[in-house]
Amino acid sequence: MATRLRTVLLAFLMLLLAAGVTGVSLRVLYQEALEERRAVLLDVVGSQVTLLETLAKLGTERLAASLPSGVFAATLGQTRFGDSGEFTLARQEQDRIVFLLRHRAYELEHPTPVPLEWERVEPMRRALAGQSGTMIGLDYRGETVLAAYDYVPTLGLGIVAQVDLAEIRAPFVRAGKVAVVAAIVLVVLGAGLFLRLTNPFIRRLERRVAERTADLAQANAELQKEIAERRQIEEQLLAHQEQLRRLAAELAMTEERERRQIAADLHDHISQTLAVAQLKIDALSASAGEPQSRQRLAEISALIDRMDDDVRTLMFALSPPVLQLGLVAGIRWLAETLEAQHGLPIAVMADEAEGLSELDEDVKALMFRSIRELLLNVVKHARAQQAQVRLWREQDRVHAVVADDGVGFDPGPSLAVGPRQAFGLFSVRERVRSVGGTLEIRSQTGCGTAVHLAAPLRVAMANAGGLP
Repeated sequence: MATRLRTVLLAFLMLLLAAGVTGVSLRVLYQEALEERRAVLLDVVGSQVTLLETLAKLGTERLAASLPSGVFAATLGQTRFGDSGEFTLARQEQDRIVFLLRHRAYELEHPTPVPLEWERVEPMRRALAGQSGTMIGLDYRGETVLAAYDYVPTLGLGIVAQVDLAEIRAPFVRAGKVAVVAAIVLVVLGAGLFLRLTNPFIRRLERRVAERTADLAQANAELQKEIAERRQIEEQLLAHQEQLRRLAAELAMTEERERRQIAADLHDHISQTLAVAQLKIDALSASAGEPQSRQRLAEISALIDRMDDDVRTLMFALSPPVLQLGLVAGIRWLAETLEAQHGLPIAVMADEAEGLSELDEDVKALMFRSIRELLLNVVKHARAQQAQVRLWREQDRVHAVVADDGVGFDPGPSLAVGPRQAFGLFSVRERVRSVGGTLEIRSQTGCGTAVHLAAPLRVAMANAGGLP
């Protein structure tokens, strides 16, 4: 079926091409033949006008007597320009055209007069109007003719020589028919020969195309399967990352709660026990009589005092009790402590009246430790002259900006995770993100740094649905 369709299509295209070439060629040849016949008619008309002008010199009466036969008729008898060629001589009388003669196929006729406005005598009407030239139009028979016309001013006569357009076209029509038949025969033979020669190659090509198509289909199926597997793996990785983030958030919150609980236990139990022990040692020292005993009791009292200081330091490291007074109070205490330890002035701009007192304990501890980490980075790396912490509330989120006038840095590597990258900012960002917060760093080398933290007022934990 496909071979037959190709054969028909090829034959049609070849026939169309042959018809186009033949048509153009015949059209060009026809135009040349038409121009040649036009020139012949003009030459015939011109020669007859010259003859009539010569005869006019012999005298009008003698000319009139000789027109039906005589020299003029003899001349026309020798003039041939086609089987349908016709020569007409006429003059105008009022609103009529009076034909003196019409010569056609060796015959002379004397047609009856016709009205001047008759549409089928247009060439003669133009001639009698003093014009000369050629035209294509209908003659008195209703046939389409090529006519040449001219005017004899001396005698007031119009001359028209014409030939049927069908006679001019006839050889080209015959040639066109022959060309079409020949083209059909040649196209059929050529198409058959072409298919006979190319069919083996086409079959091999089709077989190769089918094999390649099957290979491509198989490769595409495998690729789609691999893409689906990779997409599934990516989804699993994203799900695992989300689970890890939720787990990290829960661990961070659990760690903070345990810190507070341990600090509370240290305060409520060990500190209280040490205080009671100190009181008893003091009472025992007051009642001791021997100086050596009082010396030993004083040493024990000093050890208890040192132990109490260590416990208090551990309590502040685990969970500063000042946080119970609010985040702003905790940040002010932190700023004073770091300024005392490292000599870095830190300005704190905040007010608990702005609604910061509504923070729950988890968010409060997270913001405190994040700001502490950022300020320690300033102390260690920024070489800053001063730093600033600003706290405020905006709707249901708490915001904090830690800024310094230090050397600045490129924040990109610092937010990456890996063995060679700084872990501080990355860990801060992940802790903040774990509760639905954000971290934004604006820094440029030599222009200082500003880190913007934002977190919800309460941890409705992004992993409130629990870990799977």
